[in-house]
Amino acid sequence: MTTNGILLAKYASKLKDAGLHRVNISLDTLSPEKYRQITRGGDINKVFDGIKAAQKANLSPIKINCVVFKNKDEKDARDVARFCEDQDLQIRFIHQMNLETGEFSIVDGGEGGNCSQCNRLRLTANGDIKPCLFNELAYNVKDKGIEAAYQDALNNKPKAGTRNKSGKFYGIGG
Repeated sequence: MTTNGILLAKYASKLKDAGLHRVNISLDTLSPEKYRQITRGGDINKVFDGIKAAQKANLSPIKINCVVFKNKDEKDARDVARFCEDQDLQIRFIHQMNLETGEFSIVDGGEGGNCSQCNRLRLTANGDIKPCLFNELAYNVKDKGIEAAYQDALNNKPKAGTRNKSGKFYGIGG
């Protein structure tokens, strides 16, 4: 599961009990003010609390996703990397992507960019299951039910993404 971590302190142990094994948490900066700007008002201390709760619940490995504009040598990325080293967390640097133009990149330390091997689905905050970030397809669990939305997303996963003119990363959890 990938999360912004804001509610993880409340739900980490329940998620573990429900069968979740590991978690990715988005964290692009350690600056409370910059975090507030990036997240449109989020509280970075809730993320830190969520990380601690995930560690306590043994959701491991805990991977931190840090978005970079150019490379991992940017100040915020270096700060997050040091934090991860101190907290025994894995870090993954993700280059900022543009859904509208179809610009994506491989995650540093990860895989990606190979549509023929992609098996990812994404559940958005509004209940849409997206079979591909670079496509406008979405199946809403509230409208269709969880099983039907999930099956539709699996059955209609495109062979390759193109672009997504109706979505932004901040709106779909990226």
